[in-house]
Amino acid sequence: ELRTLLEKILPEKSMFNDFEVTHTFSHIGERVMMLNAREVINRNSSEKLILLSIEDITDKVNARKMIEESEKRYSMMFMQSPFAFAVLKGKDMMITLANESVKKIWGKGNNIEGKPLIKVLPELSGGVVPGLLDKVFTTGEPYHGYELLIPVKRNGRLEDVYFNFAYQPYLETTGVISGVTVIAYEVTNEVKLQKRIEESEKQFRQVAELMPQKVWTSDAEGNKTYFNQTMLDYTGKTFDELKGKNWKKVIHPDDWIKNEKIWKESVTSGKPYEAENRLLRKDGKFLWHLTRAVSIKDDDGKIKMWVGSKTEIEEQRRQKEELEIAVKKRTAELQEANTALKQKHQELFIAREKLLTEYSRSLIEASLDPLVTINPEGKITDMNQATLDFTGLSQEKLT
Repeated sequence: ELRTLLEKILPEKSMFNDFEVTHTFSHIGERVMMLNAREVINRNSSEKLILLSIEDITDKVNARKMIEESEKRYSMMFMQSPFAFAVLKGKDMMITLANESVKKIWGKGNNIEGKPLIKVLPELSGGVVPGLLDKVFTTGEPYHGYELLIPVKRNGRLEDVYFNFAYQPYLETTGVISGVTVIAYEVTNEVKLQKRIEESEKQFRQVAELMPQKVWTSDAEGNKTYFNQTMLDYTGKTFDELKGKNWKKVIHPDDWIKNEKIWKESVTSGKPYEAENRLLRKDGKFLWHLTRAVSIKDDDGKIKMWVGSKTEIEEQRRQKEELEIAVKKRTAELQEANTALKQKHQELFIAREKLLTEYSRSLIEASLDPLVTINPEGKITDMNQATLDFTGLSQEKLT
């Protein structure tokens, strides 16, 4: 091809510019050269010649290829990205690039390049999107949106779709803003789930506010996140005064260490929490309460939060203490009566033994026969009068 171009220059008075040639040299390897050629005339001989200029542009070509490959990878990255990506050019926001994700979200088919955005998504007319895009295009200031509701008609049905997105000015190599780059991610399911959670929490709090018990919630780490009005009215404190771990200030100091230990064990294990403690009333009095809490877990068994209540048991504690005092008193009375009974029994036993001894002695003395008692050593320990009469000896001599 180069030979053909060179051969045409003189006969046809033609020329060529920026013709790239790649050639492998034995001593320097492959090089890329830029060739320019035209006719020139020798002033001295009027001979027609060809002026051929050669520029080694190997480094420039390699740099250009690297840029092209980088741009290709960059483009492929966005085209294959799960995020919706599009490039809109000009005041009418012509769609010049759109990846599969944005086409899927918009639901307008694959042939959307080369069309104005409003033609593809007419439902955006009158909404906030056209104004936001125009502002980014004219001012060059990026815009980030979170959970923005945008009505999108896809598959023939108008839907409320929520997006997190970023609008960035699209700059040419000259620095001129020629359009807007759109990067978005649909968060419709997440927003709807969050709304259901918020509605559920709202219903829970409505029920909690109607309960006579003092109701509270905490996060998975045990930090208090909610107290119903009954609790706040009882303590005379605001939520900000009690939130987190500040609820310590309304628990009796003597109960805090034990209760905190039980609470930490429940938070760690997920087991239900139950403890009795004295709660500070706004008038300065501490009254006994029964505190219970259970954990709320997600589908994976991970604790999301705790729900608990405090029920006043001051009267039950008082009755229990009175019963314990009464039982203690009755026990003491029974013990005292038992002691007296044992003493009486001992006295009766002694009297009986005395009576039996005296009776036995009378029988012995009444006997006409000599009677003696001898201990294991064979020594006489006692005898009756008949023995003394029979032996003619005194009691001292016989014993």
